[in-house]
Amino acid sequence: MNHNNFTGVKEPVSDVDLQETEVKLNFIFPPEFREHYLNFNGGSPDKYLYKHYDSIFVVQQFLSVKYGRDTFDSAFSNLRELIPHHLIPFAFDPGGNYYCFSTDKADFASIYFWDHENYDDPHSGTIQISNSLTDFLSKLAPED
Repeated sequence: MNHNNFTGVKEPVSDVDLQETEVKLNFIFPPEFREHYLNFNGGSPDKYLYKHYDSIFVVQQFLSVKYGRDTFDSAFSNLRELIPHHLIPFAFDPGGNYYCFSTDKADFASIYFWDHENYDDPHSGTIQISNSLTDFLSKLAPED
């Protein structure tokens, strides 16, 4: 699924760890996220640039399920009231913006970019940039 190396990955997690996070934070990991996190618990992708139309997005780091500072728990405690409730943050850019996946039935597992500058109107600060994690990861590119 992933042709990208991740550095700074935290200790491996198990399916039980993923289930505990799901129960605690009240969401379900899409299958491809489950697979990804069983292989890479957080970390920074070597290929980190994502082009979407005329915009280029930088992926600095994926959140870890547990271990370390930038976890799903910490993101939820900081962002839950700021981002739309159907979006689950999983990665961030250098400017404090987040990449999220959707838990909504209509676009389950789609990837959104949330711009923190629009925290007062979270829906205007989100744009869908990919239909899946697989598509998102396959389009990450290194810096030229």
